[in-house]
Amino acid sequence: MASAVSSVTVVGAGVAGLRVCEGLRERGFDGRITLVGDEVEPPYDRPKLSKEVLLRPPGEVDPRLVPEHVLAGLGLDLVLGVRAERLDPRGRRVVLSDGRALVGDRVVLACGARAGQLPGVPDDPRIRTLRSLSDAVALRKALDAGGHLVIVGGGFIGAEVAASARLLDRAVTVVDAVELPFARILGAELAGRLRRIHRERGVEMVTGRGVTSVGADRDAVRVGLAGGGAVRGDHLLVAVGARPRVDWLHGCGLALDDGVLVDAHHRTTVPEVLACGDVANVRAADGDRRSEHWFAAAEQAEIVARTIVGDMTPPPGSDHYFWSDFYDHHLDVAGEPTLADRATLVDDENGGAVLEMRRGDTLVAVAALDAGRRFRRLRRTLPGAAR
Repeated sequence: MASAVSSVTVVGAGVAGLRVCEGLRERGFDGRITLVGDEVEPPYDRPKLSKEVLLRPPGEVDPRLVPEHVLAGLGLDLVLGVRAERLDPRGRRVVLSDGRALVGDRVVLACGARAGQLPGVPDDPRIRTLRSLSDAVALRKALDAGGHLVIVGGGFIGAEVAASARLLDRAVTVVDAVELPFARILGAELAGRLRRIHRERGVEMVTGRGVTSVGADRDAVRVGLAGGGAVRGDHLLVAVGARPRVDWLHGCGLALDDGVLVDAHHRTTVPEVLACGDVANVRAADGDRRSEHWFAAAEQAEIVARTIVGDMTPPPGSDHYFWSDFYDHHLDVAGEPTLADRATLVDDENGGAVLEMRRGDTLVAVAALDAGRRFRRLRRTLPGAAR
């Protein structure tokens, strides 16, 4: 396979797309690599958007994934600020929004996900999502202007933005239909600690109340709540998850189901087309898996690079690690929380807490709040930790 591949088109210039390019060069691939990104910025680190980019003055944060000289050293054909609009998988042909068509021996779909939306939301500049660098810059300007920020969605993006806004001394209300955000993966007690931290920092938590409507008038944005009542604010962030970017792939012939379906080597139903990162849904004996976490994207990109150069050894396992920062707290999670049938919360000697999740006698997942040393020790015992 390796000798037959002389050109690769990578659609998506996030961590997954860039890591594919790096992985190919590290494995001696000297052919043409074209990296397509729909934003004008070179590849940047998305986790910084809800934290450093919001917290520090404009221009002080460099969000790039690699320095300019490192990116130049990869010898890529960079096509930025242009969308991929159509794909012919059999012809390995990607048609761009500017009319160009790119053809490569292999095509990698690393086009990520787009921010989830609420139905019936008016088109108003005070209502926004956070998915791109330009989104983060606009949100920072809104926070600089002052006022009350309402966030719909208490997951990772919502919680991190709430913390950043409070650190900037802005009024914040978080609305979530779930009574305890994070309880599904962290259990009630640890999730309760996270909610308590937000409340102690001054965040108003309106949980267990679904959103029935979103409106805007001259003076405020308004979020209607199930059961009656509403929350009003000056700005609204919709942080209700993300959806894989597959709209441009409908009808092209690839198998789509909550993303692009791929095998263990990240090949789609057309083997010359591969996918990784947020857009990839990996088929496995124990069920399909689509992950939106940074480390998953990097790990999958490594598998894609190996596959393209002809390394078909079984892909290494993963312990599905991810993390979050808010205020001065750090959260680590690894393993498969949904497999656990019991969980034990242990207070760490340094003031943090560790949640050990087991299925029978087997540790299947671990989460830690401000307890990095104990977390790292337990993480090494998880399935897939050898990676």
